[in-house]
Amino acid sequence: MQPIDVLAAVGEVLSWIGLGIGLPLLVLGAMVALAEGRWESTDVAVIERDDVRTARWFAGGDFHERPLTSR
Repeated sequence: MQPIDVLAAVGEVLSWIGLGIGLPLLVLGAMVALAEGRWESTDVAVIERDDVRTARWFAGGDFHERPLTSR
């Protein structure tokens, strides 16, 4: 058996292992992307009033506001 044949056999085995691991991960990633929906970049402004930090942003055609905690 020639060294090139050994390398070809090793390469084929590694490609099958990679395919066996890669395809399920690809399907899982597609399912997660469908479940989470589309992401869009948003600018957030942090405002401090009365010692309370509040985050404000505009997304989906509406303004949103949430208080921030130390967590």
